[in-house]
Amino acid sequence: MPDDHKPRITLLYVGCRENEKGKPLSHLWYDLTGIDNNGEPLKDEPDRHQLFGSKKKGHTTKNIAFASPGAIYSFEKSEGGVYGSTGHYQGRWACEEDVVKWTAEHNAIDRTAELAERAKKESKEHLDWDALEPFRKAYHGRLNYKQQQMLLAQVMQHITRFRGGDDE
Repeated sequence: MPDDHKPRITLLYVGCRENEKGKPLSHLWYDLTGIDNNGEPLKDEPDRHQLFGSKKKGHTTKNIAFASPGAIYSFEKSEGGVYGSTGHYQGRWACEEDVVKWTAEHNAIDRTAELAERAKKESKEHLDWDALEPFRKAYHGRLNYKQQQMLLAQVMQHITRFRGGDDE
């Protein structure tokens, strides 16, 4: 069996980053080719940045490796980046100041995205109740029993359609 040595690249995980509004978070990795991990701060060179992430909208932690800021991995190179399944842990970035800064940025961005998604979901849930307020007032108003039952049936039909349960 021939031993195929595919080219590898060593990447440093910096943390998650915000994209355009409505887009999922991306994960910033830094190409460490030719850079010594000697405890000095990393000199930021945007040409060395590599972004990876999910194509699904919303908050996601999908990343090419289960990494925390400051983790160093090597990966097999692919045409458009790397093969995530080939990641090998290589250690941690030695400059603790960099790691602390990246971790704080990562946590702030990740938590903000998580809370924004939760708020969006919760406001959507409350939207149902807000849309039904006129029905509630009418129900508790001057309707007789038969009118109340008809109104409830209409409301339930409306809710079922709104949530995609009725294909009419």
